[in-house]
Parts: sequence; C-alpha cells; structure tokens
Amino acid sequence: GGRLLIAAGQSNIAASNEAAAGGDLTVDPRIRFWNGTTWVTCDVGSASLNWASQPGRNNIAFQAAKQALREGVPCVYVVLDAHPGNTIDQWIPNASTGTNGPNMTSLLTKVSAAMGAAEIALAGITGASGFIWGQGENNGGASFDFEAYKARWDWIKVKLRAQSWFPATTPITALSMPPQFSSRVMDR
Repeated sequence: GGRLLIAAGQSNIAASNEAAAGGDLTVDPRIRFWNGTTWVTCDVGSASLNWASQPGRNNIAFQAAKQALREGVPCVYVVLDAHPGNTIDQWIPNASTGTNGPNMTSLLTKVSAAMGAAEIALAGITGASGFIWGQGENNGGASFDFEAYKARWDWIKVKLRAQSWFPATTPITALSMPPQFSSRVMDR
C-alpha cells in the first residue's frame, strides 16, 4: 500500500529552494500533496496546491516521498503544514483557555480531512508512516531555554500520538531545531 507523510513546522519545512543542489525535482504523479480539499500533484506554480506561499518541490517531504518511491512504495501522500516565522508556542495549548495553539489546530484539521479522502482508503493507508518536524530557529539564540522547549516538544509528541491516525510506532524526524542543545531535545 501507500504511505502518508506529515510535515509540520516553520517555512523551512516547505523550503522552495529550487536551485538547491541535490534532489530529484521531477514531478511524479505518485506523490500527492493535500491542498486542503483534495490530493494534488506537487507541481510548483500549480493553482491546485491552494497555498498562500507555494512550496517548492525541493522540500524535505517531497524528497522523503521520492525516497519511498525508490524503495518500492507505490504512492506517497503528504500533508504539509508550514507556518513561517512561528515559535513552538503556536503549537502548544493556550495557557488561559487550554485550547490547542492555532498551528496544532491547523495541523490536526488538515490531517483529519486528508485521512477522510477516498484515495487514502484506496491506498490502504490507515495512519501516518512518518512525521517530519521543521521548527526551531525562531526559538534559538542566546536566550534559548532548553527545558522550556523540551516541555513544549514533549507535549506536541504526546498530542500527535493521541491521534487515531498516528500509530505509536510512527517515526518522528526533526530537521530544524534550536541551534543550542538540539540533540538533547530529541534524545530524551
């Protein structure tokens, strides 16, 4: 069957650096991105992507999907949820209301809608095959608080693993973390 990849974070998760070295940038109809209402081919400039800021094909999720195809996966579906310039606080609950942060709400809404699309059932997909996190530089710098970031990151992981579409075995990959102590955040 197919695979579902979920990618979330700041703008770098949707990196649109077409000129970057490496990576196969060829459009492949077996890689489909969720545009909020339907699955579409990731083709830069396509109005069907329905994103305010069009991602490039040279983003980590597209390249991960390409690798899955090379390994024999017949089709890959990607939910990409990028929020330029946001700190991790936009994903965690509001301290006064307890409701999800706006970016977590966005992510959960997109994935739930995508999971309800007929293509997912036809591809035999019952949950996420991988989660890619690309956030951190807006939390970095001299004032970086390791314990505070780790607590927020741990909450995000617990929230994701509580979703029916996020099996406990789903691998999580972080590609952009605060520059100081990033390995300590992931290794705990």
